[in-house]
Amino acid sequence: MVSGAIVAVTDSSAESSAGVVWHQVETRDPDTAAMNHSVHFDWSFTEKVDLGQLRHHQRFAFGAGESSSGLISDVE
Repeated sequence: MVSGAIVAVTDSSAESSAGVVWHQVETRDPDTAAMNHSVHFDWSFTEKVDLGQLRHHQRFAFGAGESSSGLISDVE
């Protein structure tokens, strides 16, 4: 099994030139991940997508009232 993360955090208010348009967090504990990202990065959680037996995806935005820009997945 391989585990790990790629994380990029900055306090810069400058627009990123990386061109990233979607972010995905995969975890075995999506509820804790959602809480931590909300507390530390002020993420706002939008719709939850039910995948039936495959569990669900929780979409998020980087701020309240913004469009979804990623999801937290509990799909293994």
